[in-house]
Amino acid sequence: MGDRHASPDPVKKGKTLTVTGTLTRANWNTNTYAGYSGQKVKL
Repeated sequence: MGDRHASPDPVKKGKTLTVTGTLTRANWNTNTYAGYSGQKVKL
């Protein structure tokens, strides 16, 4: 998976956690990883 980061750092139990990152998927036509925007992600 691409770059990702969670904040705040350090994380505290019971507090809000924000996760940001880059979602990519394989493009078999070009044999590369391409951005995959507008998708929901479950953690």
